[in-house]
Amino acid sequence: MKMRFVNIAVTALVVFAVCVSALPAWAGLRTETKRERALREKPRPARAGYEEVLRLFLSAHYAEAEQEAARALSSGASQADEIRYFQGLSLSKLGRFAEARSAFGAVERSGAPQELKARAAVGFADAFFFEKNFPAALSAYKSALERYPRSDEAPYFSDQIEKVSGLVHTPDPVIQNVPVEYRVQIGVFSEPRNAKVLAKKVASAGYASFVETEGTRVRVFAGKCARREDAEALAERLKKDGYPTTIRS
Repeated sequence: MKMRFVNIAVTALVVFAVCVSALPAWAGLRTETKRERALREKPRPARAGYEEVLRLFLSAHYAEAEQEAARALSSGASQADEIRYFQGLSLSKLGRFAEARSAFGAVERSGAPQELKARAAVGFADAFFFEKNFPAALSAYKSALERYPRSDEAPYFSDQIEKVSGLVHTPDPVIQNVPVEYRVQIGVFSEPRNAKVLAKKVASAGYASFVETEGTRVRVFAGKCARREDAEALAERLKKDGYPTTIRS
């Protein structure tokens, strides 16, 4: 009887020792919550933010660079001004010049270092130049040189001012009746003098403006086109520049 009790006691001790030895492993499995495991198993991108935007831009993947820049900016990534600058460059490479100028303008309005602002001013003016809007480009280069006269970009501004000055021709609009198929109207006045003022303004921005009289009214046009599609494209460009438009034929 005594021997049987000893055997039972020994068996109980062995079982207890096995359970105790397994306890740390069991406890370790219970310390990781579902949320922690999900975070651990979630795939992480190899690159993010500025580094990825720069890599994509230097690889000439401009659409992807612009998309990554937009994503990084929306998520509050660091180096936001640098990211926005390369977003502007990517948009220019894609021919989306108005959006590029918006990005460059945001960099200039930010608290970025002066040299980065000067480079953004280059991108802003170049976007007009690439559009062949030479009057606007010339004005932008001159303004940038005034704002950043001691920057590393100052010689570039000076060179571009000299280069673009030879491309700018601002005709003095005259009151005339011009028979055209499609004309993009931007204003109607009762005073010819006011019409001329607006016509000169849009001419200085690179548009082929002219005015027409119709009874007591003087209409101001920003261009004439042989095809309606071209007139519509011109109207869209004028709307982006802040002018109301009407296509007349």
